[in-house]
Order: sequence, then C-alpha cells, then structure tokens
Amino acid sequence: MTAFITFTLLGLVLGAVYAIAASGLVLTYTTSGIFNFAHGAQAMLGAFLYWQLRTGWNWPTPLALLAVLGVAGPLMGGLMYALVMRGLRNTAEVTRIVVTVSLMLGMLYLSQWLWHPEEPRVSEMFFGVDATVPVLGATLRVHELIALATAAALALALRLLFTRTRTGVAMRGAVDDPDLLRLNGHDPERIALLSWAAGSTLAVLAGILITPVGGGALEATALTLLVIDAFAAAMFGRLRSIPRTFAGAVILGLAGSYVLAYFPSAWSWTSNFRVSLPMIALFAVLVALPQDRLRGAAVRTRERYRVPSVRSAAAWGAVLVASVALLLPLMEDTAVTTSPSASPSPSSPCP
Repeated sequence: MTAFITFTLLGLVLGAVYAIAASGLVLTYTTSGIFNFAHGAQAMLGAFLYWQLRTGWNWPTPLALLAVLGVAGPLMGGLMYALVMRGLRNTAEVTRIVVTVSLMLGMLYLSQWLWHPEEPRVSEMFFGVDATVPVLGATLRVHELIALATAAALALALRLLFTRTRTGVAMRGAVDDPDLLRLNGHDPERIALLSWAAGSTLAVLAGILITPVGGGALEATALTLLVIDAFAAAMFGRLRSIPRTFAGAVILGLAGSYVLAYFPSAWSWTSNFRVSLPMIALFAVLVALPQDRLRGAAVRTRERYRVPSVRSAAAWGAVLVASVALLLPLMEDTAVTTSPSASPSPSSPCP
C-alpha cells in the first residue's frame, strides 16, 4: 500500500508540472490562435538560466527565481510575440507551424552554444532532497509539495481569470473577434503580448520544477520535448478548457508513474512505452473526442510575399553567415569538411 501511495504521489507531481506547462500553451493559443511548438524550448532555456544563476554564479534561490520568473520568462515571451508571432496572425497554419518549430530548433542550439552539452549540470530541489513531509505513510519532498501547491493555485487562478474577469474575456476575444474587442476599448495586441509573457513564465516555471523531480542532469533535448507532454495534456481540454487540461495532465502523470511501478522489469519495451505515453494519449484523445475544429470558423488567409531589396538581402545574408560561424564550435570536427586535414590524401583509398 505504501508503494502505491508513493507512486501515486509521484504521478500527481509529474502531472502538476505537465499541467503548468500545458496551461501556458492554452493561454497563448487562446489569445493568438498560434500553437507554440517552441514552448518546451522556452522551458529549457529558463531551466538552464536558473541553474546558471543559482549554481553557476551562487545566487540565492529567491533572487535567482525572481530574475528568471519575474524578468527573463516574461521578457522572452514578450519579445517572441512582438518580433515574430505578431506578424503571424493572418498567415496560414503551415506558416505558423514552420516558424514556431524553427524557433524551437534555434533555442535548442542556442542553449548548446551557451551551455556545452557534454558538461553535466544538476539542478537541486528547493530546500534540498532531505527536506521531506510525511503523507499517508509515504514521503513527499518539499520541492514536490511546492509543485503540487503551485499547480493547484494556478489552476484556480486561471479558471477565475477566464470566467470571472473582464481581462479573461478580453483574452478570449483577442483571437475570436479583435475588431469587436477594439470597439470595447481593449487593445488586442497588448492583451496578446501580456498572454505570451505569462505563458512563457509558466513554461519556465515548469522547466525549473520538473528537472529535480525526474532526477539526473539538465538535458536540453529532453526539456525541449516537454512540449509533447504539454500538448497531450492541453488536447484533453481542446486547447480551451483549463480544468480539462489539468485533468489530462494528472492522467498522464499517473499513467507514467504506474507503468514505472507495475510493468514487469523483464519487459524490454517498458521504458519506451512510458516515453511514448503522451503520443499515445494524444492519438486517443483526437480519435475519441468529437472532431470539431479547434476554431469554430474557417479563416481565409491571403499571404502576400514582398521581394526583399538588395540592401535587406545583403543584411540578412550577413546575419546568416555570422550565425553559421557561431554554430561551428558546436559541430564535430568530422562534420566540418573545409579544413585540409578533413580532405582525403591522394594516396588514401576512397570509401
């Protein structure tokens, strides 16, 4: 019985973190109509930045959290919307997908440039691993208890925001009918900007919380793929309902924990099945739930492409060359074939 309670609590903690990340996806999609595939990459950058401040530079935990959650998270989301997402409002779905996936990959390689992937980095739990609280005969760490309490508070706050406040109603109207929103004295762009700042902060919070719970070192790719778990949870609520999103996240967390606990260790595919659970759940949700459109009415887009000037083309070409030069330190020597040592000698046989 103690083992069951222990794995149930672990599943609830994982579900709480998934719910925090998924609520950020719901928040940004509700106000802009753009599904942010870079959401997990934002969580990853926030987690690495917190590690740098807390462990690398020995900042106090409250100060590091304030800098990451109060400054870096909102700033990252606000800049992403102002510089990129704002221009995608009337574009086709495929354009939005390509842009957000490109941002995800860019953030991933940026993290590998700033924090070399071969150097291990361990993010510690709040108050340490020895700070525990007894719960129903099992033991729950204070860090895990903080994750549960934070998720519950966010679920309640977001529910009240969307249903009981004028700001929440304005957020839903920012993508449904922005012209009507302007007639009522609201600025859709400002509301969407605030929503993206808040969504980025939630992603960063999830990234900070989940790494100590899962154990091991910070890993850029694994944190970036947190968006898959968040996407599966958000689809339970059809990217609209906060309560159903949190319920879906809890189901995913419990399912993963129970697979780890009760599937026979002799089964070689157990770990792969646990990793694949979010995709399996996502497929099941898409098949089982009514297949209504995520947005009620079809939107016709007329994208117009402007031929760049010579000066603009030259400037962006220089940016591309500089970006490739910055990526060179991340590449293996065998992947760079421009050096004389990489060229085969005349006497060496061709493969």
